[in-house]
Amino acid sequence: MIFFLETTLHLIISFTYVGILGYPFLKLLLPDTIFKEYGFMLVFPVGYLLLCLGGFAISGGLGIGTPLSILIVSSFLFLLTIILLIYPRAPI
Repeated sequence: MIFFLETTLHLIISFTYVGILGYPFLKLLLPDTIFKEYGFMLVFPVGYLLLCLGGFAISGGLGIGTPLSILIVSSFLFLLTIILLIYPRAPI
């Protein structure tokens, strides 16, 4: 029973993490009507895609380790999410 709860908790944490990472990309690029309809379905795959592609690009381009590049990408996207939640952009 404890493994089920632990797995469920990790699943919730991971979906929250990639959702936070995908939010600014979709919020900035999609019009509000499309974001309200499809945005909360797309934040998870887009967040995972941004995490992987950003980590690979920074790791390969700068020659640093993957854990550090993932930390850089995560920090940047998390900061961008906080900024967008505080200062929302004007609707398109």
